[in-house]
Amino acid sequence: MGISNKKHHSKLTKALDVLLKCNSAIASKSSFFNNFVIAVDGHAQTVFFIKERENGALEQSVIDLRVFNKCKMDQQVNNITNKPGLMDTIQKLDLLLINTSTGATQRLELFNDNDSLQLSGELAIAQEWQIFLQSLLDKEVVLEAPPVVITRGLDLSRIALF
Repeated sequence: MGISNKKHHSKLTKALDVLLKCNSAIASKSSFFNNFVIAVDGHAQTVFFIKERENGALEQSVIDLRVFNKCKMDQQVNNITNKPGLMDTIQKLDLLLINTSTGATQRLELFNDNDSLQLSGELAIAQEWQIFLQSLLDKEVVLEAPPVVITRGLDLSRIALF
């Protein structure tokens, strides 16, 4: 991981920590990428998404999964004609949460060719999260988040021993 990626990862990690604390949430699953992080609190059925834009600004979304019943990948493709034939290039890649009853939608933009010139793993993350989120939406029971265990060293010098 290069210096630039470490800075992005650190900035996104801090932003996710703050967002989780503000919502009293625990991430039961998360994925960090070049300019975004996606996490879910399975117990609260909530998705947290943070995207860093070209200008360094962070866009964040907190999404209640109980409002939606379908998740799919959405791609905007540009067809380019070259000598060997037709080639498709992905211009934009989103995860799309849908409420099929009301038509309400929520987009999570994972890739936009205005921000980055080429895909570098976003497609695999989109597929993984589409399957994972759809499995959460299909279940009627709430997933349990793993317990948080904080371990600290004990300073026995401050404890009176009897």
